[in-house]
Amino acid sequence: MPGQVIRIQELNKFSFDDLDDAGVVDVVLAQHVGVGQATMATLMVRAHSGTIADNAMSLEVIAFPDGHTAEDPATDFQSGTELGSVTLTTTTGVDGVYLTDELTAGSMGGMINVILRATQSSPQDTLNARISVDLCLKW
Repeated sequence: MPGQVIRIQELNKFSFDDLDDAGVVDVVLAQHVGVGQATMATLMVRAHSGTIADNAMSLEVIAFPDGHTAEDPATDFQSGTELGSVTLTTTTGVDGVYLTDELTAGSMGGMINVILRATQSSPQDTLNARISVDLCLKW
């Protein structure tokens, strides 16, 4: 089955050690990624190293449908419904390759956004990881 790999995030260290107690923050990794011709897709998250010090903490890479339009480029039309996600915790660790379930054409629409969501514990502790992310499209 032919396809394409799109680099969403090159290897980068993300540190949320200073995020407020029980804080949650979203970091946009990619917006308006064209997936219109794909029949299926999978997010591939590589966790190269890092520390998630508490069970209440997590790092999630999440794909959302995006309804971006040139007629209203300043408006964010991201859907609140997740297409798929990879969650890193103390259980999964921060070393390895993690894949989402396959995202299907009917749920993706023409574009997607990909975010990294960090959830800090209370009291705050060490929360960081070196990750890279690819989107594997299948035609």
